[in-house]
Amino acid sequence: MSVELLKAVYTKLISTEGGSPNAFSTAVGTRIHATIAPSETLFPFCVFEMSPPDVEHFFGNTQRLRTTVDVHVFDKTDKGVDSLMDIEVLLFDLLDDTEMATAGFDRSKVRALTRGTVNFDSEEVYGFNSTFEIIATG
Repeated sequence: MSVELLKAVYTKLISTEGGSPNAFSTAVGTRIHATIAPSETLFPFCVFEMSPPDVEHFFGNTQRLRTTVDVHVFDKTDKGVDSLMDIEVLLFDLLDDTEMATAGFDRSKVRALTRGTVNFDSEEVYGFNSTFEIIATG
């Protein structure tokens, strides 16, 4: 079940709008990776990771899953924090208070828990982390 949720997040992050990549995907150069990015990935890029879901089982073989997804975006510091935060706004607009098509579930809903906490990994690289909650039922 968690694989379906992970795929749904990835599909949402790379989704298209009118045949073109969404604004967030474009801002990170469509470099969006689950769990870890390849070592030679160009900046900026996105890495997302999902916590193991909590599962509640109901009568009729239905269930509700609740999990969190941490989305990290990394970029070079020479572009400035404003550039990084512009990407954060695009991510928030893409995911917060939206629904996702998730295989095996009737519906799934995404909402932001934390927004754009900036972290400096080094003098040359910084990033932000935003956390989203996903609830899926079916």
